[in-house]
Amino acid sequence: MPVIDPTLGKGLGLGLIRFYQPKGAGAPWTSGIGGLYTDKGNLELGAFQRMSLDNDRKRIFVLGGYSSTEVQFYGIGAEAGDAGLSISLRQKSFYLDLQGLVEIAPDLFVGGKLDILDVDTTRSTPSGDEVEPDIPLSSGELSNRIVAVGPLFQFDLRDNQFNPSRGVLLEGQYLHATPALGSDLSYYSLRLAANAYHPLGPDSVLAMRVSLCAKGRDAPFHSLCRYGDSADLRGYSGGRYRDRAAWAIQAEIRQKIAGRLGAVVFAGTGGIASGLGQLRDSNHLPSAGIGLRYEIAPEYRINARIDLAWGKDSQALYLSLGEAF
Repeated sequence: MPVIDPTLGKGLGLGLIRFYQPKGAGAPWTSGIGGLYTDKGNLELGAFQRMSLDNDRKRIFVLGGYSSTEVQFYGIGAEAGDAGLSISLRQKSFYLDLQGLVEIAPDLFVGGKLDILDVDTTRSTPSGDEVEPDIPLSSGELSNRIVAVGPLFQFDLRDNQFNPSRGVLLEGQYLHATPALGSDLSYYSLRLAANAYHPLGPDSVLAMRVSLCAKGRDAPFHSLCRYGDSADLRGYSGGRYRDRAAWAIQAEIRQKIAGRLGAVVFAGTGGIASGLGQLRDSNHLPSAGIGLRYEIAPEYRINARIDLAWGKDSQALYLSLGEAF
């Protein structure tokens, strides 16, 4: 399928994804393998497995892959993002993400996570008369191995894991990268998120999300909280605004139009700061947009989506599989 993303660029993705539910699983399994290539010369290859066991009392997730991406690095902090001056970096990464959860009470899961990331970053050479801004990076930030481990939890009351119409999902993780595990750097990583879904009618849903990110002082630039990444606010190039703490809040109305066709409207705001204690004084980065949906797998309520979003002095177009959150 076509891929459109403000960070990755425009290109094509080729993959095989299977949705199925073995006997006794209690929830659908998802297996996938594929890759994508974009006009920015970005290449990503990966595979994943998401499974439930023992009538969904145990959950396992495995993700691994390789990426070679062109990264625009604007510096760290709100002022650097507002300035809009960047240097071009080529970042090659091998990554492995292992997660395991066990239900300890109704709908409450606890477990652990292991992240392994090998990063090799090189600075691109300016072409012609182009002059890049002087944004220093230490050699320790350019190439390193990060090995982090820690606990995570989920409280999951959703009626569907792919496209909920009601329920709540609370998630959190606290990881620590340490040389004792083979990591080149030592720092903590905290992520918290809360999603809520409420039906407004037979064909309409209000979806809401609040998220928080924090990183330790010695976290490298590529592991900082990156505003506009993942599920947290569209309309920004991921990484233009990055720092050691970030927050976001957003809401989205999802409306079925006819048959498999639907539409959405969304808005939110958030900000970044140099630490959790400074979030009260963080900048505000608003986001709003509209989108269309087409249900490609009615049995599991999985949509293909196209979104047009506006941020602070920016806009972005997205084409991908699955809801933003």
